[in-house]
Amino acid sequence: MQLIPVLGGRLTNWLRDDPAAGVFRGILRRAWTETQLRLSVFRSVSAELEQAGCGPVLAAGSLVVCLLNRLPDSVRPIYDIRLIIRRSSLARAAEVLQAGGWRLSGSLPAGEELDWAASAHFSRQGISLMLQWRALPGPVERAAVIEAEFLDHSRSIECRGLRLQAPGPEHVLLAALCGRYDFDADAIPWQVDAALLPLDAIAWRRWRKLADAFAPEAFGRLRQMRQLGLAVPRIRRPAPPLAVRAAPHVTRMRKFYYTWRGRGGRIYRRLKRAANSALGSRYR
Repeated sequence: MQLIPVLGGRLTNWLRDDPAAGVFRGILRRAWTETQLRLSVFRSVSAELEQAGCGPVLAAGSLVVCLLNRLPDSVRPIYDIRLIIRRSSLARAAEVLQAGGWRLSGSLPAGEELDWAASAHFSRQGISLMLQWRALPGPVERAAVIEAEFLDHSRSIECRGLRLQAPGPEHVLLAALCGRYDFDADAIPWQVDAALLPLDAIAWRRWRKLADAFAPEAFGRLRQMRQLGLAVPRIRRPAPPLAVRAAPHVTRMRKFYYTWRGRGGRIYRRLKRAANSALGSRYR
């Protein structure tokens, strides 16, 4: 049911003479109305957080895909309002939201808990809002690096009459491919988001470095995008440098193995020739 609004104008053309077309148009109108409501909430909440000194506040998740949707008359449903902020701004942002009537689900992580958690969930009048400080799942030891990568490479864009801050185009695609957490209840598959995002502004060399550093599984999903007919280049994961491929002691063992394997092969060939020569002279 949630995929119907994504089809948008194409669905209207397909169902032009169908008696059930009115039902589907009703679903489209409802999705459009709910999307506009959530965009309005996003506009007000992000402005409040910026004024409170919690910036930058970046649009993320289904929200940014909806705003960047390149297909005309298509509506990407917004499951929740997802915002990326710095972890140092989390406590202040939670205060601002709670003062505005948003209810926090569970407790707010602090200290080392921020390395293990990735978001805080709020709700108000049936609308879900998520504050994220890390847009990609990753190991704890790389948490701060991932957070800084997205926040330090944000951009200001204007789309559908709304000016907002968002991650770079390479970061948005990477998050669409590999940014789903286990708790994510969004029913729209990543393949749909990948098809909706504009790809012409992506610097693919930059994307390749990001994917190699933070989400290697993105290379496999990029191949799936090509299989779906999307205009993406053939990109392979770069081979790791020799220093990373093996530790020094492993390299020494490998060198020892190949050295003596070569010597053993030469000795074996000489002995084989000598044995063949001896056997040949014996039976002549």
